[in-house]
Amino acid sequence: MVNIKSNKNIYLFDLDGTLINSAPEIIKTYNEVFLKHNIKPTREVSIDLIGPPLRETMSVLVPFDDEDKLKILISDFIDLYDDKFCYESILYKGAYEMLNNLSKHKRLIIITNKRLIPTEKILSCLGIKHFFEKCFSVDSKDQLLTNKSLLIKNVLKSMKLDSKKCIYIGDTEGDFNASRDNNIDFIFAKYGYGDSKIKFLNEINDISDLDIV
Repeated sequence: MVNIKSNKNIYLFDLDGTLINSAPEIIKTYNEVFLKHNIKPTREVSIDLIGPPLRETMSVLVPFDDEDKLKILISDFIDLYDDKFCYESILYKGAYEMLNNLSKHKRLIIITNKRLIPTEKILSCLGIKHFFEKCFSVDSKDQLLTNKSLLIKNVLKSMKLDSKKCIYIGDTEGDFNASRDNNIDFIFAKYGYGDSKIKFLNEINDISDLDIV
């Protein structure tokens, strides 16, 4: 269990692998897109690929360098995932109760590499959107915000947040690096999609392990 000091009154959450288990649906979408186009990916689609923006992951998986074809694959992924598979994501056990309690005392904000449309669909479908003051995605502003470090920096600036009063909860080393780049304390969700062998100062084995003091 991690005890968070009371001066941390702004909780910034990652989504995939932190609040929700969306891996089966994301993997299924990639595989169906590749099957439709008769493409053999460069490697098996697995949970360790979940986290970076869609374009970055798709570029790793496709065995060619063709910008037009890549755009078609990304478009097909978006259509299939947004219209069908995103609704299959589930909350981690204890997440709803934790958010319900936390939102009574703290400000909650989503900062995710997931695109905004499926993010808002999932939050609404799972009945947790009202817990969050705002949701920020890589496509919330413009194409310049293509990594989480820049995204967090933009959120801090646009919402006039003090980084010393923020804490970020995420499940990957990339989440940690983005937090560190912005002088924000970090909690590692060991149960998510990142490398659980990496050791961090603050870690939780379950989302309900967050304890406020």
